[in-house]
Amino acid sequence: MSHSAWASPGADKFSGQPATTRPAKNPALLAAVVQGAPYGGTPAALPGVVQVENYDTGGEGVAYHDADPTNKGGQYRQDGVDLQVTLDTGGGYNLGWGGVGEWLTYTINATQAADYQIDIRVASPTGGEFHLEFDGQDKTGPLTVPNTGAWQRWQTVRKIVTLSAGQHVMRFAIDKAGFNTNSFTFRKAGYIERLDPELDAVIKPGVQPEVIADGFAWIEGPLWLPVQKKLLFSEGSNNKVYSWSEQEGVKTYLTPSGYTSGPPRAGGGSNGLLLDAQGRLVLCQEGDRRMGRMDAPLSNPQPTYVPLATQYTGLRFNSPNDAAYNSKGDLYFTDPPYGSLKGERQLTYQGVFKVAPNGTVTLLTKELSRPNGIAFSPDEKTLYVANSDGARAIWMAYTVQADGALTNARVFYDVTGNTDSGTPDGLKVNRQGYVFASGPGGIWIFTPAGKVLGKIRTGQTVPNCAFNEDESVLYIMSSPNVVRVRIKDSVVPGPSSKPAAASSPASAARAAEVAMYPNPADQVVTLRGDNWCEQAIAVTVTDAQGRTHKVDALQKGNELTLSTTTLEPGIYSVKLRSKETTVTKRLVIGR
Repeated sequence: MSHSAWASPGADKFSGQPATTRPAKNPALLAAVVQGAPYGGTPAALPGVVQVENYDTGGEGVAYHDADPTNKGGQYRQDGVDLQVTLDTGGGYNLGWGGVGEWLTYTINATQAADYQIDIRVASPTGGEFHLEFDGQDKTGPLTVPNTGAWQRWQTVRKIVTLSAGQHVMRFAIDKAGFNTNSFTFRKAGYIERLDPELDAVIKPGVQPEVIADGFAWIEGPLWLPVQKKLLFSEGSNNKVYSWSEQEGVKTYLTPSGYTSGPPRAGGGSNGLLLDAQGRLVLCQEGDRRMGRMDAPLSNPQPTYVPLATQYTGLRFNSPNDAAYNSKGDLYFTDPPYGSLKGERQLTYQGVFKVAPNGTVTLLTKELSRPNGIAFSPDEKTLYVANSDGARAIWMAYTVQADGALTNARVFYDVTGNTDSGTPDGLKVNRQGYVFASGPGGIWIFTPAGKVLGKIRTGQTVPNCAFNEDESVLYIMSSPNVVRVRIKDSVVPGPSSKPAAASSPASAARAAEVAMYPNPADQVVTLRGDNWCEQAIAVTVTDAQGRTHKVDALQKGNELTLSTTTLEPGIYSVKLRSKETTVTKRLVIGR
């Protein structure tokens, strides 16, 4: 095809400036698909991976079109398609030297009618564009290839298409040259099941779940790091915490994460992950049977830990599973038996516990057979706890007293007998009080009153979920996949946002660069941003019920100080507005 995939674009006839005009498509040609034979004799089965080098047989004008009759890479197949050895994960070959108007066809077989997420692996130092046709119909429109930084630095372009069951011919067509292509991975896409119109106020209509990482065993404990723009999650069977980011993909973040001493054993890694008021990583360490805090900064993780709670009345915990802090700094956690070995258990029950800031441990309830996910309502007056027992698959709600004790235990929702995969597991509550709970078939979305508004169905068992900083994105652990759902429009500039000029007040509102301390706060809270200028920033403070509260604010250089003496204890949203953007920070008032 028509540019160099390894050297500088100027080394070949590709000039370094991708073509900007997409060739006009002839409807008659789109309708008349000339079909070759599937490579290897059998159509590629979907869901599955279609390698770019395994295009149909049939030759020029039938299986492919290439302006040059030779294989410039000299690899794999001896025809006019330009293939070379790839450095992408998994090895094999990639397509290079692609020219405008060139195409390849693939015979595929969808095992069932479904929406399929297609992940296309691409690499480019300049960018490009392509589209995919199915049976002669353009089903994707133009798809943009980003500048990945190098010919062999790979990223994923995603698109969801609807396919009927049976055999299809897919055509990969290049519209703007300047990129390499490695593979097309087809997965059954998840979907949003809308059961009540109120769901539209919680999840933007038309969104679909997308897989952003895969290949894991059982993953748990997702946690979003707003400053680092990273997602952390646990894989207990490998005793690891992984990180994922848009720029870096998946990396090992921390190991060992939950079983740090003793004879070798399977599993026992961390489960739930959370940050304390000082922004330090706290872990439910199943193998060590304790709550622990990483004794290292988030930017330089190290497997050294400070025990926060190890036992109750002299007896070691079973295996702490999930946890949540309140605004007073009390740590609530669940303690089912999953991560401990039968012979080592000392407690005769599975409890929900509270650890006070001074280390005092209190048993709050031992009535649940498998306590699991745990989360507070925005006003911290209700505590939700999942019970992951198929014989009593329920979510419980408790009234939280001033001293932290739990009363008025009641079943929030009962799914016992539901035949979908999974039981009540991890859960999160957003700032409006809606409950996002892992359960049979996916994520269940409840009102605070327990009405089911809908479900996010991923097609796999779902253990847990987590929001990003402005709750515009929900990350779902959907073993073996990590799934992302953009549930609403973001108010925080993403990685692709155009940066503000250095002198613009918008630079004050980059959420990833804004620190808030102390948090929880009492009388005063300070917000600091390294790129803040001295131009005015508008501040709005709202409580969990959406009521606006007036606070005095003083801005000096890159610091903004707020007087919080008029705010009652609770959780608030602090919105910073400039002419170009808005950033929201979560503030906890605890006295």
